[in-house]
Amino acid sequence: MHSRTLSYSFWIVGGVISLLITMWGCFASTMFDLGNFGDLSLALCFVLPLPCFLIGFYSKRWSAALLWVVFVALWWNRAHIRPNPEWNPLDQLETMYLMPAVAVQLAILCAPKKNLSLP
Repeated sequence: MHSRTLSYSFWIVGGVISLLITMWGCFASTMFDLGNFGDLSLALCFVLPLPCFLIGFYSKRWSAALLWVVFVALWWNRAHIRPNPEWNPLDQLETMYLMPAVAVQLAILCAPKKNLSLP
């Protein structure tokens, strides 16, 4: 029972953080020029955490993988596409995107294992 509660707690934390990041991303990306590839890719990275988390209702593993992909895509975008590259992957913005990926990954790892014993 303890591992199930811990798994659900990590899952809820990941969802709340994803929701907050996506809300912030929707607000922040209203000022972007979406005709520019760099701004469009940055806007997509800003608003994708919640949809990636919601895929977890179908498959938690896909959700975790997609949240890690969004984290790496945001880092890549900020390091290579922007006019002023930032190479540090763990600044304040990247840490916000790292938190839901880690929380969902921990929820998967803490989930109770299925009992495979035969009756």
